[in-house]
Amino acid sequence: MLKTLDITITFNNRDNGARFRIKEMPAIPAERWGRRAIFAMLQGGFPLEKLNVDAEAGMAAIAMVPLEALARMDPELGDPLFDEMLHTCVKALRTDQNMEMDLLPNEPQEIATLLYLRAKVVELHTGFFWVDDILSSIRGSLKMPPAATKDTPTTSTPRPISGG
Repeated sequence: MLKTLDITITFNNRDNGARFRIKEMPAIPAERWGRRAIFAMLQGGFPLEKLNVDAEAGMAAIAMVPLEALARMDPELGDPLFDEMLHTCVKALRTDQNMEMDLLPNEPQEIATLLYLRAKVVELHTGFFWVDDILSSIRGSLKMPPAATKDTPTTSTPRPISGG
């Protein structure tokens, strides 16, 4: 069964209260996505010896990649990968019944939320926790106060988020 994670954004921004469901990609698309991302990093000029990952490891390999490698990706190659990640793995939750819907063009509204959701996708697929590092960077650069988010692991059968 594929993993899912329900998230309620509690940042002090326009996305406060927004709810999202992060969904795991099946193994074959995740492996292909990860391989394409690694090749894009290499084409962006990041040295293979510094990358220190197996290109066949797929999405799991991304957790081992330095953030510098992701930043050096050619946008022509990287942007479609990150768009695919967002639109494949992140759904908006609407109503009390947790109805999943594709993201609207203006969702999320804040860069901090977007980066947080992408980090949570990687975390769900790999078990590695980048989120704290990314949130620290976001807070530092945007001068945001610390804020908690409410993450609720779920199964592929939607369950209500407890605690409101």
